[in-house]
Amino acid sequence: MERRHPLVYTIAAAGLIFFLWMHLGLESSPAHHTLGFVGLIAALWISEIIPLGATSLLPLIYLPLAGIVTPGALAESYFNSIIFLFLGGFLLAAAMEKWNLHRRIALWILMITGRQVVAGFMIASALLSMWISNTATAMMMLPIAAAVLSRLDGDSWNRPVYLGVAYGCSIGGIATLIGTPPNLALARIYKQSFGAESFPGFTEWMLMAFPLALILLAVVYIILHKVLYRTDSAQSLNRGQWSVQLDELGPMTAEEKSAGILFATTALLWIFRSPIELDSFRLPGWIDALSGFEHAKQINDGVIALAMATLGFLLPAPSHKGKRILEAADLDRIPWSILLLFGAGFALASAFESSGLSQQAGSLLQSIRPDNVFLLLLLINFSMNMMTEFTSNTATAQIILPVIAALAKESGLPALGLMAGVTFSVSMAFMMPVATPPNAIVFGSGKLKIADMVKSGLILNPITALITSAYCYWLFF
Repeated sequence: MERRHPLVYTIAAAGLIFFLWMHLGLESSPAHHTLGFVGLIAALWISEIIPLGATSLLPLIYLPLAGIVTPGALAESYFNSIIFLFLGGFLLAAAMEKWNLHRRIALWILMITGRQVVAGFMIASALLSMWISNTATAMMMLPIAAAVLSRLDGDSWNRPVYLGVAYGCSIGGIATLIGTPPNLALARIYKQSFGAESFPGFTEWMLMAFPLALILLAVVYIILHKVLYRTDSAQSLNRGQWSVQLDELGPMTAEEKSAGILFATTALLWIFRSPIELDSFRLPGWIDALSGFEHAKQINDGVIALAMATLGFLLPAPSHKGKRILEAADLDRIPWSILLLFGAGFALASAFESSGLSQQAGSLLQSIRPDNVFLLLLLINFSMNMMTEFTSNTATAQIILPVIAALAKESGLPALGLMAGVTFSVSMAFMMPVATPPNAIVFGSGKLKIADMVKSGLILNPITALITSAYCYWLFF
């Protein structure tokens, strides 16, 4: 039996004590119970004293018994369109890995990036995430990253590359108005509160947010790759050697082409599903062509991923008689514990809202008002940064932004500056796998521990909150 470090038991015990304290305290309430349960779940996830998948089942037991979330609502947390997107994406990645297409793509990337592997992955992830969902971007990048890492010696590359993909996706999403759902939540709530005239258009948003995304990307890269996780600088990463290895693979097989077409088609369907509006220019989405069908609008990224993955079970593998691109055995390669983990994250987000914990957090922000405006910005942004580690960033934005809008009206402070800071901050959650879909997806690689993310997040969360606050203060105040 594997011996565990004493710190593991200390973390788990601290979570249990916090849980009991929140339940036995004099001011016990559903919000206190939820907070205590979140502390316990976090301690169990970080310590991994029991398997992650098993810990992720606890909300299904506790939350109904505590009367916080109904069993029906919990079922939707564990089985929804985002989970479908995860499942379909994992199956498409399995198809690429099964026929070794990911190795060919990896060698292409290494020929381009040379020694700048981590930077290459972070930039690619950020650029893609500007236009498609960060979940879909991470799904696309994960098998490619896995293949690249299989070509590099030593495990020292795993953490900076995988974390770089996740963090690049989160940072890239803030750069465009359509990059991540909290941006659209800000647009809706701001226009309701202050009118549409003063809200930036697509180009104005990019001029406002893209420089911040560049700054954050550079800072996170430096801290991640140059401070926290240094790789073996002595290793040869010569472009020539990757070119030779690519030639050794020979021409693409029919199965590689099928898997590649399947994956590329999925990506194109993701990118061009909804209309892309760039101020006066509008690129219609393919969903518009199906407007005659009554339920066409119900097609989302999860449906697309599952439909294309199902197609993989139908496509034959020409070079292997009787086989198909995807088969029943490939279902065993799905990291089911990660799907449960993310389902638990959705369940906790529901508990935050139904227990009133989110509303209490908003009220607390309104009651704490330091005289220094920058300190107020920093307090709000860091609070949102940490809160979204256990809640949906979209849900957090929808709950908190009206509170911030009211605060701006009452105080006379620039509303867009306060609200944009919150919107950017809820996307900068780097500590827990359940914080963002990209975090959960890269954690599904099996090459990371929650402790790795916690270590990075404890440093990056306050730093990115400080940078975001300083940027918004400089730009709006």
